[in-house]
Amino acid sequence: MVSNCGAFYFVKPGDTCAGIAEAKGITASQFSAWNTGIDGEQCGGMWADVYACVSVVGHTPTPVAPGNGVTTPEPVQAGMTTRCKTFHLMEPQETCSDLAQRYGITMEEIKAWNPGAGSQCVGLWANA
Repeated sequence: MVSNCGAFYFVKPGDTCAGIAEAKGITASQFSAWNTGIDGEQCGGMWADVYACVSVVGHTPTPVAPGNGVTTPEPVQAGMTTRCKTFHLMEPQETCSDLAQRYGITMEEIKAWNPGAGSQCVGLWANA
């Protein structure tokens, strides 16, 4: 990690470099330059449960994609749709099926909006 890091992100299992970069309004090139141990833009060396640098002193992040005007709570799983307007904090033992029933949506919608859920919809993190 660069010595002039000004903002950090705690990497969670399943996070991707591209997802973190997008969520933090930086490019993949910036993310890999500030986190030299991740094996460049291939991101093969990133570990979970450690901090990564997502800004350097003096840098002002610029959103990569325009937002929808809704403040996104943190933490969120990387890759979540940027058009989300309603959020749910997953409790331990909650499932995609629980969410679908609670909000009247389909499992396919949950998986499309939350790629981290995985094809079997079992990858959503508790407390995120």
